[in-house]
Amino acid sequence: MVRPFEMIGDINNRKELWKLSVKIHHKWKVSMTNKKHFDIVVVDKQGHDIHVVVSIIFRQTFDFVLSVNLMCMRSNFQVVPNDLTFIPTNHKYILKFTSGSTIGDIDKHDIRDKMTNLTPFADIILRKWHKHLLTDIIGVVDEIGYSQSQMGGKKPQINLVLRDLEYVS
Repeated sequence: MVRPFEMIGDINNRKELWKLSVKIHHKWKVSMTNKKHFDIVVVDKQGHDIHVVVSIIFRQTFDFVLSVNLMCMRSNFQVVPNDLTFIPTNHKYILKFTSGSTIGDIDKHDIRDKMTNLTPFADIILRKWHKHLLTDIIGVVDEIGYSQSQMGGKKPQINLVLRDLEYVS
């Protein structure tokens, strides 16, 4: 008998054998001390999302297979607490690829795009947001201020003035 798909909202750390039907919502590369891995955010058909880490040892295998908007079936991964400094989702856990992780049934699932939950500038000013959660905002770069592009012992810096599009006529 074929195992049924499970939902992201049900993921917990009591087991590692999960079978999910998901769509890749975001993907980005992470470089730390010359070691590169990539992270993705996946969403299920109920709209729940979770952060997934693909470590350096699995990067070469999965980097070109996993792309934004790809729908696939994923199974078998490590479930760890979501205790990073900055988090891309509110889910309590993060999924990590292991040697037993598999991907299949590519683009055979019907999963809608994740709804973007934009945070109004007013909520940011009033500090009505989770300070560790990466936040989507709607606005434009109105002005570019101080810009330091040379490394001179410090990280590059650019100061931007953002304008809230909610109040533009």
